[in-house]
Amino acid sequence: MLLLWRVEPGFYYLHQLCHGHGFFDKAAGLPLSITGGFNIMLLSAPIRVTGVALGMTLLLNLIGQSIGPSFAAMYQQMYQGTAEEVAGQFPTQDAYNLIFLTAVMISVRSIALYLAGLLLLQCR
Repeated sequence: MLLLWRVEPGFYYLHQLCHGHGFFDKAAGLPLSITGGFNIMLLSAPIRVTGVALGMTLLLNLIGQSIGPSFAAMYQQMYQGTAEEVAGQFPTQDAYNLIFLTAVMISVRSIALYLAGLLLLQCR
């Protein structure tokens, strides 16, 4: 739930975002995590293959940025509902829950694959 109040004509100030769930903090942290990921990748790759590592990371980042919005749009289109005294249909809470759940599942799967790769490398 996004609450705004009007101070002057045309100027709105944010009062409360998403009922205290802290979504604004998470949204502000996502670009910073991407930057941190690139920095970690550049520091951990050998200097000879820094260009290749950066190119692969950027490719996976761009693929994720193009697939993610299509999944979000699909969920928002599939799960729509109406609001009282408002004309039209809007995405329901289920749509946003599925978007978050899909992101969590992909993240957990990625971490599991990374850890499995580490275990395989240690077994050799």
